[in-house]
Amino acid sequence: VYIELDANECSLHDARIMHASEPNTSSIRRCGWTMRFTSTAVQYNQDRFDGTHIVYLARGRDLGNNVYADPT
Repeated sequence: VYIELDANECSLHDARIMHASEPNTSSIRRCGWTMRFTSTAVQYNQDRFDGTHIVYLARGRDLGNNVYADPT
């Protein structure tokens, strides 16, 4: 299904959905944001990502001994 978003609109979809877009030829920046959810038992390897990922505990109790960002 083809959709065209207006300025300040966004598309939410599962990461397994095939999606694509034509190159941005406007002077207005286009950006994307990726959010992933995982079990609290997963141990996140912060050293591997060199500080480029921020992890929040959304719900439950940490079982992976992770360091989380402050959501406030």
